Amino acid sequence: GNPRNVGHMAISTMTHYHDMREAPYELNDKIFRFAKKLMDIIVNVYHCERVYMCTMCDGLANHYHVQLIPRYSTEDRGSRIFVNNRKAYEFDEEKFNQVRAEIQKFGEEFSKSDAKKL
Repeated sequence: GNPRNVGHMAISTMTHYHDMREAPYELNDKIFRFAKKLMDIIVNVYHCERVYMCTMCDGLANHYHVQLIPRYSTEDRGSRIFVNNRKAYEFDEEKFNQVRAEIQKFGEEFSKSDAKKL
């Protein structure tokens, strides 16, 4: 809703887990594999320099989730980005559709690779 930077995204579980250690290993594996791919997508679509990642389980949601926060070349390095003031969300349909298409493509590839393991 209120990103800390343009392209800020979060990954959350459908089932409630208070934090990462409560979630099953298999689920954490999938979350972090997806986070790595989503970081590539964010860099590609938003042209940022890096994507910082942190797990969260505090605040109003009080629910395990992973945040991916882009850092741009014009910004200072360091963890201060995690406490940047939140901004109003500005919908960018073109970037939204790019991200959606890349996630769908990854989902299809991921499903095929998982099917091969079974």
